[in-house]
Amino acid sequence: YYNPIPLKINEKNLKKDDIILYPNPSSGLVYINGLNDKIDLIEVFDNNGKEIGFDFYPNTNNLNININSSGLCIIVIKIKDSIITKKINIIR
Repeated sequence: YYNPIPLKINEKNLKKDDIILYPNPSSGLVYINGLNDKIDLIEVFDNNGKEIGFDFYPNTNNLNININSSGLCIIVIKIKDSIITKKINIIR
């Protein structure tokens, strides 16, 4: 009689290099590559920490950042228990 004991397999925590945002610099349209799971939350901030509006298209993993001027944007992506922070230069 063989009765295997189920072992819990730890889910892989995302690392910063697992998610790629491109192009960088960008005109505002950013592609997110490396997603294997559904994104739980996206936030976009300017260099001063002010939240910036954006449109996210989950079918194509595109992010359109709604900013009128050039500058550095910080993008925060939460997937399961992982939080990834990336920087994108916006050129207008």
